[in-house]
Amino acid sequence: MRNFIHYIMYGLLFLLGYGCSKEKEEDIPCMYGEPRADYKLIGNVKDSDGNPIYGIRVVFVAHKDDQKGILNDTLWTDNNGHFQADKLKYYFVDNAKNAIIQFEDVDGPKNGEFKNKTLQSTDFIVNQTRNRDGVWDMGTFTIKADTTLDKRE
Repeated sequence: MRNFIHYIMYGLLFLLGYGCSKEKEEDIPCMYGEPRADYKLIGNVKDSDGNPIYGIRVVFVAHKDDQKGILNDTLWTDNNGHFQADKLKYYFVDNAKNAIIQFEDVDGPKNGEFKNKTLQSTDFIVNQTRNRDGVWDMGTFTIKADTTLDKRE
C-alpha cells in the first residue's frame, strides 16, 4: 500500500513539473527559485575636512516590493574610514534600486560627534562586475558608497 502511495505521489510530481514546462520559445521557463545576484559593498566615510571617520555604523537595508527592510547588513568603518562587505545578504531586487545605506555615529563623543545620514539608491554607484549566468543568477555587482558626514553642533 505504501509503495502504491509513493507511485501516486511520483506521478503527481511529474505532472506538476510537466505543467510548468514552457510551450513557446519566448515563454519564460518555470523554475523554482528567485532571481539573485551577488553584491559587494565598499566605501569611505569622511568628515567635512576630508579626514576619515572611525567607528561609523554602516547599515545596508534592502527593500523588496511592499516589504520594508527585509535584509540588513551592518558594517563598521575602520581607522581609514573604509568599510567593505564582500558578500551582502541580498538577493536580486531591481539592481539595488530599492536599497538604502544608513550611516550612524553611535559611539558618542569618542571620535567626534557626527550627524546621521542616509543614502538613497540614486546616491551610490552600482557596477556589474560579472555578467549573468543562467536564468536565476543575475551576476555580481559592486556598490560604491562614499560619503561625508557633518559634525553635530
